[in-house]
Amino acid sequence: CIGVFDLGRNSATSGGAIPLDLRYSIGKERTMNITLLSALIFVGVFAAVVLIHEFGHFVAARLLKVDVEEFGIGLPPRALKLFNWKGTDFTLNWLPLGGFVRPKGENDPSIPGGLAASRPWVRLSVLFAGPVMNLLAGVLVNSMLFAQVGVPDMSRVMLYEISPNSPAEQAGLQANDMILAIDGVQITGDEQFRSLIQSHLDQPIQLTVQRGDQTLELTATPLSSRTAEQGALGILPGPPMVQAKSFFQAIPFGTTYTYSQIRQILSLPAMMIRGNLSPEEGRFIGLKGIYDLFGQAVSRDVQTREQAATT
Repeated sequence: CIGVFDLGRNSATSGGAIPLDLRYSIGKERTMNITLLSALIFVGVFAAVVLIHEFGHFVAARLLKVDVEEFGIGLPPRALKLFNWKGTDFTLNWLPLGGFVRPKGENDPSIPGGLAASRPWVRLSVLFAGPVMNLLAGVLVNSMLFAQVGVPDMSRVMLYEISPNSPAEQAGLQANDMILAIDGVQITGDEQFRSLIQSHLDQPIQLTVQRGDQTLELTATPLSSRTAEQGALGILPGPPMVQAKSFFQAIPFGTTYTYSQIRQILSLPAMMIRGNLSPEEGRFIGLKGIYDLFGQAVSRDVQTREQAATT
């Protein structure tokens, strides 16, 4: 992006334009760089997810007195043995696609101290420890994101979007406005705000709004004739994000967000049955589909960073 920006600036100064073949070359190189970056991130994240999953099996096995012969980082063939810890060989393998755990007696119940010889609840605990570790990792990642971008302040309401030609737009409301009060009633949360809107349908309401350093008084009329998707006022309200005081403050929000993602995934079949979601939108995707989503996310992230660097 910096190269394109500099070329455009210099050619404008000299009265020229970037040749078509040069623009094609720059665009092709940029696409290749994003594709390579997407592939590297995908492999790294996929390997980390698998390794965390296997580490869950390992921890559960050791806690429940099941012997583990090998914990491998990467997939065979083996590159080298790193060290031995309490009877477990930790190895580094050539294929960087996660890892594996090799418990003792995995399929032979005649081997004492092995997995197959353990009680059923022990085997189930070792089996489910992998997914549980992935869930904990999800909570940790989401908590880190909240710690970085901020946590929602549930005691306030901010407008994130204003629909065109809506009662809110006609009243002069704007995105990022903070709603302080409705008809003199102080707003203490999103649920209370929505309740007040619904109780004043087709009635003018006085909105006390904070916009930057200004406090404004605006009048809007929520309409019952508008659909639920449109909203009575045509707004997208929500709690504003504030800087987390510490990482620990972000953990409850990371946990709640992880739970909501799991609940949404589990509700997909019911949503498709009700017709709220098309089968195409709720279909399962394999590694190729996950990689495509990764590519889209990386491309958007690169574009956002480039825009920030040139403004």
